[in-house]
Amino acid sequence: MYTSSSFPGTSLIEPATVPLPQDTAGVFCSSESHLPGGDLFLAGGTQPGTEYGVNHAFTFSAATENWTRVDSMGIGVRRYYPSSCALASGKQLVLSGTRHQQIEFFGGLVGVNTVPTDSALIRYGFGGKGVLDGAVRQSMTHTLWPEPREGHTAVRIGSALGATHVFGGKNRKGDYLGDFWSQSRADSVFRSDYDYGWQKLTLSPAPSARWEHTAIAVTGDSNAIAIVYGGIGLNTEDSTDIVLDDVWRL
Repeated sequence: MYTSSSFPGTSLIEPATVPLPQDTAGVFCSSESHLPGGDLFLAGGTQPGTEYGVNHAFTFSAATENWTRVDSMGIGVRRYYPSSCALASGKQLVLSGTRHQQIEFFGGLVGVNTVPTDSALIRYGFGGKGVLDGAVRQSMTHTLWPEPREGHTAVRIGSALGATHVFGGKNRKGDYLGDFWSQSRADSVFRSDYDYGWQKLTLSPAPSARWEHTAIAVTGDSNAIAIVYGGIGLNTEDSTDIVLDDVWRL
């Protein structure tokens, strides 16, 4: 067994203050590896004060205590917590990591449209000035996808790998909806993007079809996902609108 006393030099630690890279770049959560000459290499990290990935790369010379910005990664590959390693060619391989957290929007009206025509899942990355990620209109591995709608509700259960639950709304024909959907995001280890899948849930008993209702997420309850209140439904006697005041635990 070896201890620090076997190698006296290893027990001597000299404190050193290292300046941060230029422009207050975010190097927190960046990768760390070394160049063939011994300089430190950092790629990615977080924008200061956010969980939004950055795309810069820096080298640090211990001899001069200077940072140098090198060819940075493209805009589309912003990331934090990536991994990097030195290749035999002297280049660095940067892989994996997380880009940013996302807010997801589903359905609604587009532009000047008066009826819903798009069932896209819109992804907005927050942090800094924000970034609009590509819209998703179909799953890579699932066939089910909710129809376009407006006036529905959506609640999120869990974090990045949680699930979004959509209830009700009004479709392009003007029909009120009472369907309940669960959307989850799979990982993207071997894909160019995340895979989003929808599952239609069965409710029993089920609320009547409605739109313009409200819903809140329920946490810590294994028997409920959301609480739905009110909205506008259809009077079955004369097919006129009726304001609802019922409460449902879904």
